[in-house]
Amino acid sequence: ECRGKMLELIKTQELQRVHMESLALAGYIPMLAELPIVCAQHNVESAVLQSRAATMRGALRPYVSIQARLTEKEERRWCPLVRLNVTVSEIDQCGLQTIAPTARFIVVPNGVDTRAFRHRDVPEHGIVFVGSPSWQPNRDAMEYFCLEVLPLIRSSGVGSTVTWVGRAADAMKAEY
Repeated sequence: ECRGKMLELIKTQELQRVHMESLALAGYIPMLAELPIVCAQHNVESAVLQSRAATMRGALRPYVSIQARLTEKEERRWCPLVRLNVTVSEIDQCGLQTIAPTARFIVVPNGVDTRAFRHRDVPEHGIVFVGSPSWQPNRDAMEYFCLEVLPLIRSSGVGSTVTWVGRAADAMKAEY
């Protein structure tokens, strides 16, 4: 259904450029080959999978390792075919440039204007973690923060509040 809608758009609209939110949409690149495509790379997805596989135990580890290799193959294939790849850090740019050395990259760091996006229910001072626990690296980060970092903060005498912004099941909220 999505492919059909995309083909209809290409036929009926005078598209000038395409912004693609990730390489997960790379299957559309061949039908958009005549247009300049900018692809936002929020991570080096193959590296995220490699990291996940390295910390896993059990039967799923080989599967995730295979997925990491397949994802890297896709990054190598598709990154050079878009006009520009936008990464959020120099580390990500270097990682993808190693995988796809002929691709073009620019770094546009993540950022938030904290004056414009201030939540009224959050204290003036404190620590805020923003991210959905549905993405494994966010869960890993929160677990690491809770087990390794927060105890150091608490033992230093700092009484800072911690706020997790993002949807989470009640059981997960209680755990963290």
